[in-house]
Amino acid sequence: MPLIFAIDPSALLLVLPAMAGGWALAGRGTPRRRRWAWSATVVPVVAFLVIVALLGDLRELLRPEGLVATVLLFSCFAVLTLACSIPFRAAPPPGPDTVESRFTVGVRG
Repeated sequence: MPLIFAIDPSALLLVLPAMAGGWALAGRGTPRRRRWAWSATVVPVVAFLVIVALLGDLRELLRPEGLVATVLLFSCFAVLTLACSIPFRAAPPPGPDTVESRFTVGVRG
């Protein structure tokens, strides 16, 4: 079986840009790299509009069914982007509300 049939396009078109957007949203990296990550987040929006223009009619997006589908797709994408920012967030600064962990990878000490 060729490799092309084993690649899921949803992972390439939605998940990877959402991960890049989450990384940029968390504030990691230099400003220049965060701008590149934000530009990668725009890829699914542009790809969606190009696919609809090639396969269908852009006026169909203005009908209620098209609006519902578009809002559902991009709201799920926004939630995925926010969820992808959680692992990249900075650790809280030490203070009276933070507790020092006495365990490291399940081992005391």
